[in-house]
Amino acid sequence: MNKFLMITVALLMSHHSWALDITDDRGVKVQLPAAPVKIAAVSTFAADVLSEFGITPIAASTFGKAPTPTYLTPEIAKITSLGLRAQTNFEILSQLRPDATIAIRRYTEEKATQFEAIAPYFAFDVITYEDSLRMVSQVSKLLFQAEKGAKLNSDFEQAIKLRAEKIKGKKLTAAMLVSSGEVPYVYYDQFMPVSIMNRLGVKNVAGENPLAPASLPLGYRMPLEELLEKDPDILILFNSTKPRGYVKNPVWPHLKAVKNNQVYVVGQHFKEGAGPIARQYILEQLSHIIDPENFPKPYVPTQIAVTKFK
Repeated sequence: MNKFLMITVALLMSHHSWALDITDDRGVKVQLPAAPVKIAAVSTFAADVLSEFGITPIAASTFGKAPTPTYLTPEIAKITSLGLRAQTNFEILSQLRPDATIAIRRYTEEKATQFEAIAPYFAFDVITYEDSLRMVSQVSKLLFQAEKGAKLNSDFEQAIKLRAEKIKGKKLTAAMLVSSGEVPYVYYDQFMPVSIMNRLGVKNVAGENPLAPASLPLGYRMPLEELLEKDPDILILFNSTKPRGYVKNPVWPHLKAVKNNQVYVVGQHFKEGAGPIARQYILEQLSHIIDPENFPKPYVPTQIAVTKFK
């Protein structure tokens, strides 16, 4: 067991007849009969927030091509992989006997009864900026570190404001593209990394979800002809395991961002950036992309580095 966690749990148990309930994003009040020591992370965001609090989960979902999100801490490389976040290996999870499972809601809710049969199950939405703040707050309460969670959130919001002041006046536009098909999928404003970008003063050409305040769908397929019409200054491409079909479209070379060499490929952490570690990396990387004069290239683990698209 993590030494830090052993001390924390011992102190808590000496001061509390332990009982806690947390309402997750399903609206379900989940009760914990005892302090959680062995926590499974069915998602990267859960492994991220636990790592920030000095806790190593007993298992985590895969991270892109990697078995676990090893960019977080060296210890994560040693833990068990639970497979894809939407296809949790319940046999392994059951064998590990966790005290609690923290999961991403949209990939696991339909299997809630299977998770609940193993351990108390917390399902969180991790799509929007507000989801990130709420999730960090709720998980910090679960760990009896509510004050630290509140500070993490307030420090992050302040960091965005300070960077936005430096960037102010650039009036840039951008789009975040994912998929490897002939037509890219473009994210709406509510998606966490786009929300950060918007707060830095860059306009997302895909705009707001027309079904807002609903957070799904995350975006839509934008034909390159429409993308050319909007012609963003910056294009941010998410990692793809397959060749991107849309870059072979005759329209692609005519995009302003392509002509100006302002096309970037970002790491897997952008897909699930709600945790305090990932969102800080995203903030620093976006700041550099948007305004390299004011924000030098930040240090990040190689696994989640930004590269220029070629």
